[in-house]
Amino acid sequence: MSVLLLTACSGGDDEPKATPTTSSPSASPSATPSSSATPSTSSDVPASCAELGLDAGARVPGRGLGTCLDDALKQAGSGVEQVVGEDVSATIRFTWADEVSYAGEVQSSDGPVGLVVVPPTTWVDLGDAWAKSDPSGDENEVLAADIGGLVAPVADPSTVVDLVGGSKQWTVGRRTDKLDQPDGTTVTVWALESAPFTADGSQVRDAVLWLDDDTLAPAGMKATITADGTTTTVTRYFSQLGEAQKITPPQ
Repeated sequence: MSVLLLTACSGGDDEPKATPTTSSPSASPSATPSSSATPSTSSDVPASCAELGLDAGARVPGRGLGTCLDDALKQAGSGVEQVVGEDVSATIRFTWADEVSYAGEVQSSDGPVGLVVVPPTTWVDLGDAWAKSDPSGDENEVLAADIGGLVAPVADPSTVVDLVGGSKQWTVGRRTDKLDQPDGTTVTVWALESAPFTADGSQVRDAVLWLDDDTLAPAGMKATITADGTTTTVTRYFSQLGEAQKITPPQ
């Protein structure tokens, strides 16, 4: 399952401060030039996002941007993530607090897999019953541990924070008219782009992050990653932020 390349990535120690540049991301939809990425509803923006000084053409540190995304999603508290890739798709409901809980179904060439993650435990739908992941448990629990170890990173919405933080810096692009999402909603966004970087032995390129114009919460991210000779492109969309979600272990 090639999308497993999009697992958590860690950044380097050197983080540049925000500085202006003349370059801008090229991978933004329906681009309409604008001079500033200042959100229209500043009261909705976490302090860590406001401190980044997101102006068109600025360079911002990956770690700081990752912190901003984490704070924005924590402020929202919940939402829906949709994963769209070449050989995988998923719709995941999540709650976001000190720990991220999530549930949904991952569809790949191997078939659908349902899972529920309430840290520190993962449950996997084995078809005839749900099983708790436990590598030291019974046959079903060991199987759930094997399957969960593969599909949980695909579904984990916090992957976007880890991946953004894996790049040393991102360049703020232009305000775009809209980002069309798989659920039919349209969001006004700002696009940020990273130069190619290496994280945990994987090569990351064509990475584009879309931030909601009002809140600077992530609306989506697209990246192409190569690891172990395999390359995959996956887009993660975020929607329904702040709408109530309840993630409970299966009975």
